[in-house]
Amino acid sequence: MMTEGAVRLDLADFAAEPAWSAAPAGAVDVGQLAIEVHTDMANPALWAAWDRLEQSGSLSVFQTRFFMQPFLTELVPASRAAPIVVTVHGADGRPQVIVPFVMRRVKGLRKIELADLDLCDYAAPLLARDAVFDHASAVQLWRRIIAKLPVADAITMKKMPPTVGNLPNPLALLPGVAAMGVTTAVVPMAGVDITRTGAYKDAAGKIRKMKKAGDYRFLVAGNAAEADRLIDAMILQRRVRCAELGQTSNLDEPHIGGFFRDLAHRGCADGRVSLTAIELDGTLIAVIYGFVHRGRWNGIVTAMGGEEYRRYSPGLCNMVETQAHWKAAGLDVFDIGVGNLHYKERFDGRQVDLFEYQQPLTTRGRIVAIEARLRRSIRHYLDLHPELNRRVRRVVGK
Repeated sequence: MMTEGAVRLDLADFAAEPAWSAAPAGAVDVGQLAIEVHTDMANPALWAAWDRLEQSGSLSVFQTRFFMQPFLTELVPASRAAPIVVTVHGADGRPQVIVPFVMRRVKGLRKIELADLDLCDYAAPLLARDAVFDHASAVQLWRRIIAKLPVADAITMKKMPPTVGNLPNPLALLPGVAAMGVTTAVVPMAGVDITRTGAYKDAAGKIRKMKKAGDYRFLVAGNAAEADRLIDAMILQRRVRCAELGQTSNLDEPHIGGFFRDLAHRGCADGRVSLTAIELDGTLIAVIYGFVHRGRWNGIVTAMGGEEYRRYSPGLCNMVETQAHWKAAGLDVFDIGVGNLHYKERFDGRQVDLFEYQQPLTTRGRIVAIEARLRRSIRHYLDLHPELNRRVRRVVGK
């Protein structure tokens, strides 16, 4: 059921982010691994291995079966792409690594990409708890994977985190991997007084003003009907904002908007999907869509609407309310998501660099690597010129 909440002001004192636990020692013996490529997403053996690895291994919410099965079986084909999943088993038959890819044509090139389609914050493999790779074993694994993949012009992997859980990400250990110039903002909440941040201080004042101005409510969707109301508002708000910037919203694509709606229908009741909103006098003025997985909230879509409400910074207020709600529910990490946006710095999180890798497989495929280097150079240049960066972001709506 839809619940109401407010900014909490009685939490524990601020504490430093806890250190990540060390990965187990000893690299995987790649020679003992069996590698298989799946293109049939209806194969029950694939999902049996997926379930087994997900239950005991390391992964982000974007690699859970909850997210990835409909992504690979429905969203990828609707996007005119083809799913490819690599499974890696040990000599004992236990799954050690699963890597989801997609194959699509871009400017006439056949590209194999990590399963992302610009809809995931983290593109990464699933790893067994003892799947520890160093640089040498990561290269060995990658060579064996490439030998099994379908024919393509290039392979590109973006938005790779340096670690998967507490394990080194083997795909981020490959020679030639480079920082994208893109980060996620990760905010610790365990043992931290989250009300001491600049974001909270600003939002608390604006929330008081909204409460004086009218009927203020913070809402959390708990069923499909409530999710539909918030998603309808979110899609409209994104459409209007993109139109102001001369763009189109990908949520207006039926297969994309429908994908997130279907996940919400399945996940709002049990807390896997977080849909929160601020309502003022019956009007939804800000919506945030996120996921909850293993003590971590991941934000994926933020939206707000109405020029007359912008003085209240409803997007910031909703983010603050959402953080307070999930901290009270016992979550330890608040991941605001991809994008070097100024407001994220006010939550006192840490910036986590994301990495990318391109490998040409044909002469024509070299274009992919050249374009990636050019994009990185532009990002790094804009990082060195903040005012120009802000102007460019205003133009492109980021």
